[in-house]
Amino acid sequence: MNCPNELTLAMYGDGELAADDTATIDAHLTGCAACRSQLAALRAESALITAALVGEVEPVGVPTFRRPLSRAALTLATAGFLLAATLVSAAPSLLGNLLPASVTRFNPFDISLLFDLAVRAAIYVVQHGGDLMISVAETASVAVVVGLLAWAVFVLRKRASGPLLVSTLLCVVALQPAPSEALEIRGEKDHGNVFVPAGETIDDTLIALGETVEINGDVTGDLIAFGRRITIHGRVGGQVLTGGQAVTIAGEVEGSVIGGGETFDVISPRIGGNLYGFGQTVSVSATSQIEQNAIVGAERANVMAAIGRDVIGFANEMDLGSTVGGSLTAFATHVTLLASTRIAGNVHTHGMKEDHLTISPGAVIGGEVKSEVQEMPDELSEYRSAGFYVAQLLRFAMAFVTGALLLAIVPGLRDPGLDSTRDTLIAGGYGLLALVATPIIVVLVAVTVIGIPIAAMAFVLWLLGIYLAKIVIAHFIGERITAASGTNVHFTVALALGLLLVIFVINLPFVGGVLNFLLTICGIGVLILFVRDWLRDDGAYGEQAS
Repeated sequence: MNCPNELTLAMYGDGELAADDTATIDAHLTGCAACRSQLAALRAESALITAALVGEVEPVGVPTFRRPLSRAALTLATAGFLLAATLVSAAPSLLGNLLPASVTRFNPFDISLLFDLAVRAAIYVVQHGGDLMISVAETASVAVVVGLLAWAVFVLRKRASGPLLVSTLLCVVALQPAPSEALEIRGEKDHGNVFVPAGETIDDTLIALGETVEINGDVTGDLIAFGRRITIHGRVGGQVLTGGQAVTIAGEVEGSVIGGGETFDVISPRIGGNLYGFGQTVSVSATSQIEQNAIVGAERANVMAAIGRDVIGFANEMDLGSTVGGSLTAFATHVTLLASTRIAGNVHTHGMKEDHLTISPGAVIGGEVKSEVQEMPDELSEYRSAGFYVAQLLRFAMAFVTGALLLAIVPGLRDPGLDSTRDTLIAGGYGLLALVATPIIVVLVAVTVIGIPIAAMAFVLWLLGIYLAKIVIAHFIGERITAASGTNVHFTVALALGLLLVIFVINLPFVGGVLNFLLTICGIGVLILFVRDWLRDDGAYGEQAS
């Protein structure tokens, strides 16, 4: 027979051939020296390989098998993500179209309504902050801790689904059209005037601070203006927040207007939101149109504009000659409804005399007229009780201890830098902005699940700022009084003197609430400016002040 190939010999050497083939190879090897030599070499090679492979085998861990997402699970997750994104994006328009007209004011996505609600909430918290501070802070703190723990447990419950869920929520939030963060500040370092000429368009939110602020151009965002004299002739695409000695609103405003001054005049052809006007004299021209509500507070108020909803007035003398789509509620010494008055709803007035309401013969009122007399002694009854003075004493003690600790830990706050009227106006502007804007931001952030802890923390800081604001201002007042007398006293003495004066003035009848509000926004502004300067100087501000 012919010589077998190498593979056949190797199988023969390993004993892997069949019995018949093995007998054939045995017969061939007896007469073929070449095949015997090749077989010996193959057996030697096999022995070397076997020796190299023989040894102690170490166990190797096998990774746990994870089943990949099935097509059905992936499709379901994608569909859920798209559905959530669609609902979040479409929720504002859906609520606006589906809710009945009687409950549209509860639409949580209506920025104008949120703005108005925030103003009312801010004023209420300022007036009742001492009573609400502890309970709200504790509740919010617990909410933060519970929210974080619940979120952590939910994420860690399934390692695969947790990150996927968080990523999905972040993507959904990212789909929301975020408000523009663009911001332009004019007059912050310049002690002169701020002018925006006609024809110029500011495609940002504008903060204007100066002795005289005159806006003749257009502002696409919000306008925040504080100074001695404020005049707005241009169009504002957002809200207007302003204050000064003399304020004139003559341009069109898409959002609401919140402002105050010694004289506050509105001749705007259109205000798309609400009007909040406060001053010694508030005048709203007959050429103006306010699409929502008008709330005015003044020594003398003259409202002639067309009002889409309700009118609420607080004044000594109030004249109304408007077309009002809703009702009129007035708290005034005397209210006069002129012949041009057209009120679709009710008229409800509160005064101290029976004849405090005068209705001209030509005036038209669609609802009922109710005139109530409020006597002065009822409003002053709390000042006759011992409990009132005990409560004020406890208020003083708590504020003094808190203020002493705060000023000892942060000595930079002992000098708030209110060296001029301009500095005070700037601080008040920042404070009013923070007081009004923070609740709006908290509500918008809390709409998302992952934003609830952040919103709760921001709300706690907001309340804390309101509580500390008057303490900082009280020390400033006490320090100025002692410095004027040429006396150098310890900061705690100045704090005590200032707190006594502040507590006295905010409890004065009629004007106490206004003074409380002004002191609070000024104090919040001082805190904001201090934090800003401290961050800019990397803490050097506080160290130098000490």
